[in-house]
Amino acid sequence: MDEKHSQELIFKGEFKNELPYKGVWVDKNTGKPLIPEAKYEYTKYPYAKVIVYDFVLFEGNIINGKLKGECIEYYKRSKKVLFRGRYKNNKRHGPGTLYHQSGAINVQSNWQNGTLNGKNIKIYDKEENLEYVGDFIHDKMCGFGTAFKNNHKYYEGEWKNNLINGEGTLFYKSGQPKFKGTFKQQEPQMSFPKITFYVIFGNCIMSNQSKFTTFYDESKQKMVEFTKNGGKYKGHIYDKTGEKTVSGTLEIPSFESFIDEMNDNNYDQIDGEGKLYLTNKLYEGQFRSKKPYGHGTLYDRYGAIIEKGLFQNGYLLKGIVVINEKVCPYDAYIDINLILWWLKKNKYES
Repeated sequence: MDEKHSQELIFKGEFKNELPYKGVWVDKNTGKPLIPEAKYEYTKYPYAKVIVYDFVLFEGNIINGKLKGECIEYYKRSKKVLFRGRYKNNKRHGPGTLYHQSGAINVQSNWQNGTLNGKNIKIYDKEENLEYVGDFIHDKMCGFGTAFKNNHKYYEGEWKNNLINGEGTLFYKSGQPKFKGTFKQQEPQMSFPKITFYVIFGNCIMSNQSKFTTFYDESKQKMVEFTKNGGKYKGHIYDKTGEKTVSGTLEIPSFESFIDEMNDNNYDQIDGEGKLYLTNKLYEGQFRSKKPYGHGTLYDRYGAIIEKGLFQNGYLLKGIVVINEKVCPYDAYIDINLILWWLKKNKYES
């Protein structure tokens, strides 16, 4: 068996015109093959095929055992193209396209030393619908990018480690903004006023600020802040995590007893008008016992209307509901199937 030496590798096998023809490239120091079970077939040096168990894995310029320049990479067994583009030192390097097994485009990018790095990198689903276009750092979405769902722009803004992080905007299918602001780990963020100074007040701590009188629990967690106008209080109530739960004009018989109830984690007997911060939703209007009751509007977490009209005990009694950005009438005493029929009739089905 003839041998041809390079700086790092040795070609063992057949030669033609003193050039590698059929054989293997092995490590010069260890004697191990560059790719286990691989055979190299040169058609016209340096163009060759890398064959493993009778399946072609790579095809392109192979100089001293290394892929260089324009190359084609195949899926194992299926013989379908996995990647078509440029290589350097056996790594994807430069412009290239990655494909799904179906043949649809998966990634269009400029690679750097085998990883996705750079701007304007495009990711497609199996139907070749665009899913993302933007920045990548070390195979992860980082920087500025735009995400798509069903051919509609879904999000545009900053990313970090494949997650929405930083400043950005969510969009409806219509293209109208849904939420614009700061995100952390995919979640929209809200900010709250900072604590100033504290005075011990019974079981709570009270802070005298220019606008509000604020009460905190013993761990300095904000509980409630208010201004008093006659027999009514105007302000905000917070849960244990610092999230707002109620905001507006509060009707409380005795504020001292209310503070005691808050310390006992039982403060549902609140009537008034303003905002109720519910799980992933916001209600604005009249409420009773800390539930939507009377005229009001229910919004999703991004500020879009879900329900509007007359509420009772937390549920919409009569008004409108919004489904897939389309408005339809609602009456709690009408069967939901009638609403679905109305949507279908007006071609508003999802």
